[in-house]
Amino acid sequence: MKALALSRLPWLTVSLCTLTVALQLLPSSLQAELYFNRELLDTGLQAVVQLFSAHWIHADWEHLGWNLAALGLLGSMIERHSPHLLVCAVLLGTVSVNALLLSPLASVDQYCGLSGVLNTL
Repeated sequence: MKALALSRLPWLTVSLCTLTVALQLLPSSLQAELYFNRELLDTGLQAVVQLFSAHWIHADWEHLGWNLAALGLLGSMIERHSPHLLVCAVLLGTVSVNALLLSPLASVDQYCGLSGVLNTL
């Protein structure tokens, strides 16, 4: 019975939530390197890292709490239906928000948090 309950646990959602908490525990100087910052955006590997890490790092614990609650709820519901669908939705949200951040239409100079990706879910 315990094995069945563990197999139903939304492991992907739990893993993503754990990642966000782990990143929040990093020293603030390291966190700052992971934010999207248009002015500091390099054209090299750091730019690619920032475009993906910015979605998983948060401005503060309250910001993290709200995003974790939404990710936990929405992610587990979608994962229960299809883990593949959750992966696709997170990737689509990440790419879409990144495209907007890099477009001339964006007036955002700094970005962090899952809010953009959560709208895809």
